[in-house]
Amino acid sequence: MNHNHLISVSTWSLQQLTIAEGKTLEDLLPIFAGYGIDGIELNEDYSRLREYGTPHGRRDLRSRIADSGLRVTSCWFNTDLLGECDRTSRAKLVDDIEGCFEIAAGLGSEVVVLTPVDTFPDYPLERGTQSFLETFAALIPLARSYGVTMGMETARSEGVFRVPHYMTELVKQIGAPELTVVPDFEAWRFATPDLPLSHVETIGTVAAGPAEIGLFGAALPYSRAIHAKLLRLDEAGDEPHFPLAEMMKAVRESDRQHILTIEYEGWIPDIDPHLDCIEETRRCVELLRRHLAD
Repeated sequence: MNHNHLISVSTWSLQQLTIAEGKTLEDLLPIFAGYGIDGIELNEDYSRLREYGTPHGRRDLRSRIADSGLRVTSCWFNTDLLGECDRTSRAKLVDDIEGCFEIAAGLGSEVVVLTPVDTFPDYPLERGTQSFLETFAALIPLARSYGVTMGMETARSEGVFRVPHYMTELVKQIGAPELTVVPDFEAWRFATPDLPLSHVETIGTVAAGPAEIGLFGAALPYSRAIHAKLLRLDEAGDEPHFPLAEMMKAVRESDRQHILTIEYEGWIPDIDPHLDCIEETRRCVELLRRHLAD
């Protein structure tokens, strides 16, 4: 299949430049544009900034992004759909998520990526599933009214809800075009001598092993956006920590077009903070292009 899949880059890939050097989002736009990509994913560290907190501010940012030859393919928000219902109320959660829809729609974003956090590893399965069903019943009509698609990110987790199998099956069961899965490459990363499965923030815990590769292909019919998490490229420009050839083959053979959003994470303190995140992200873009051309 050849669906002209899109390549996007998450603002997270260059966020070291903001943290360490104080560069603004608008400082980063020419760098993103230089990659020749289709668009960017805005994470909430940028989209929630005061200067973009009004409809006018978001329209202005959208114009500046367009002037750079880019568009916002997705907006990412860190959410806890189960815990928020338990701590406050579903009404409060839905109101909060509607705020995410409003931000994304104002920026022209197609996909709103949400993280279905596992509140704790042994959260009751039936209780969680019922909570998700009720929450999505409220959110799907809202997403439709804002013209956005929800993408539920699945990654590595000690719980049962954020993992690929569970969320793919739930999205399949609900069967609404406004609700999709966002498979994150991290769920399929395997342990290597140079990079453990746990990062520094989870040191001392036993990380879950990689998901079965078949689950990646199974998620694709229910996915629009894919988080292409990449950590450390070798001298040849390959990423040896993921079954990348198998995953990208599944993407090429998929029956629908996908947005491949690169999340270069090698700049974080426990990987390669000494490397140039601009250059490494460029290498990640080239890597995905090679795989899409195979």
